[in-house]
Amino acid sequence: MDKGSWAGDLGKKIKKVLTEPYEGLPFDEPKYDTYYIPPKAFSGFARNSRNVIIFSKDTIDKINLVKNLWAKPQVVALISGEDQEVMGFYLEENKDLILRTFAENERKEKVRRISKSLNKEKELVNRFGLTLKYPSAYTTVKDTTILFG
Repeated sequence: MDKGSWAGDLGKKIKKVLTEPYEGLPFDEPKYDTYYIPPKAFSGFARNSRNVIIFSKDTIDKINLVKNLWAKPQVVALISGEDQEVMGFYLEENKDLILRTFAENERKEKVRRISKSLNKEKELVNRFGLTLKYPSAYTTVKDTTILFG
């Protein structure tokens, strides 16, 4: 979209939808960070983002969700309409679908990254008989308490 649309009502709607706070946290933290990229600069590295929304003026009003258009894993929401009001309507009407699709894409990527480097400690299995998959960057803390029976 052009810079004027980003600064106007459509940009405000985008920010409102994408920066809703996570529920359950003790402080407000937005679900997604939003960045404006001018159409001329949207190439190369910028196209490799995981979650992208592209707005374009068109005589056909529609929304399409496309997976892995320029990168993997990636979800691109293509929203077109005759004006900002129509594009804003499509965004708001489909915000749950867009947010669910983005969240699932993020979840799959996190699982993929965790599974690439799993922690191999056996402390949890030996002590409690449970298996837990977690990144090798995490470690279990040595329990120094003595249990009295």
